[in-house]
Amino acid sequence: MRFFCVKSELKGTCYHEFQKGEWEEGSFWKEDSLYLHDDVLRSLKLYKVFQAVNPDYTDYGETKMDKNKWNQVLRIADVMGGDVKAAVEEAHQWVIQVWKTEANFTILGI
Repeated sequence: MRFFCVKSELKGTCYHEFQKGEWEEGSFWKEDSLYLHDDVLRSLKLYKVFQAVNPDYTDYGETKMDKNKWNQVLRIADVMGGDVKAAVEEAHQWVIQVWKTEANFTILGI
């Protein structure tokens, strides 16, 4: 993967964790989560995409994403194009698997 990584590829702790389902307080660094380094989030301004679909999004807290919100993220990324679109499409492969068993996923900030 170019933008995201899995737990075994983490280098440090400055990552945003995309966790399947609703966050259970105190659970972090799960094996089946997807991780996005804070530098990537900021350089691509992905936080602005997340804020556009969820005004309560904070990159220091927890944010739930359901199918409707994620579809909005996909549409915005498609319009923005470039690396933003590529990054969201990369995450989408993981999200497709999440939808098979969960109604949402949670983005946990750093």
